[in-house]
Amino acid sequence: MSAETSGAERWLAAIVESSDDAIIGVSLQGLVVSWNASAARIFGYSAEEAIGKPIQVLIWPAKEDERDVDLLRRITQGERIDHFETVRRHKNGTTVLVSLSVSPIVDSNGILIGVAKIARDITSRVAMEQSLIAVSDQVRLLTEQEAQARVASLANRRFREAIEDYLEREGASVDAYAQEIQAHVPYKRTTADEDTA
Repeated sequence: MSAETSGAERWLAAIVESSDDAIIGVSLQGLVVSWNASAARIFGYSAEEAIGKPIQVLIWPAKEDERDVDLLRRITQGERIDHFETVRRHKNGTTVLVSLSVSPIVDSNGILIGVAKIARDITSRVAMEQSLIAVSDQVRLLTEQEAQARVASLANRRFREAIEDYLEREGASVDAYAQEIQAHVPYKRTTADEDTA
């Protein structure tokens, strides 16, 4: 191996190790063969804990097993899986929302030897989006309630104005009209009246 090739490989390894995304190499048997620092940060397992272990046992929720088999089948057929959002599991048992892409790893002869999985933690982003949706719903509800209150207030004002216009034409006042109505409406004794009696 030439010094130039060795230097390029070290440079590539440094890029992988310093990436903010989890970059995981998986054999065709489903065993972890490489695990960068961000994979350790996102999923909680150190490289020593992860390498050599089945990827499904580490971070795949059980319901994802069937999908992973399908992904592996598609990869072996030469397909590259672009980013899609899915759920993975942290070492402490909590769920991690990730944007995942899956690519084939081939040797110098073009033979498929494994799969590269790149996962970006989107848990915080999704939580923020859900919070914004909740706030938007609350604002819309308050706006609707405020609009209803304004309509009711406007209706009451228009009704009062209509009554006042009618009474003005009839040469009476609102107070006099109210007293006349009270004089013709039977008075009902209330509990409050009984308490003060």
